[in-house]
Amino acid sequence: MYRSQLYATAIYRAHLAEKLQALGYEIRVDPRTGAPEIKGFSPDYLQDSSPRRKEVLTEEGKMKERMEREGKTISDNKQEFTNSKDNLYSRCSVSGRDPRGKD
Repeated sequence: MYRSQLYATAIYRAHLAEKLQALGYEIRVDPRTGAPEIKGFSPDYLQDSSPRRKEVLTEEGKMKERMEREGKTISDNKQEFTNSKDNLYSRCSVSGRDPRGKD
């Protein structure tokens, strides 16, 4: 399923780049994400104008407030995440499945 998602993402990105170029835009590929971007926009502008980034920052603020109310810190949460991830890996390895989709 993961490989299918990667394949679909690659097709979508290629199609998007093709359409943007047909509209006359110059395209560059973001080396970090592999996503096509329109040349000429600064990374700061792209970051500041991203609706998804605004959502993430809003959610981050809500999570920090919730954690403070519960008396948790981010380092506490990282430890919980590490423990749960290790637990998941050990449970999956018993079942013979690789949780990272590499089986």
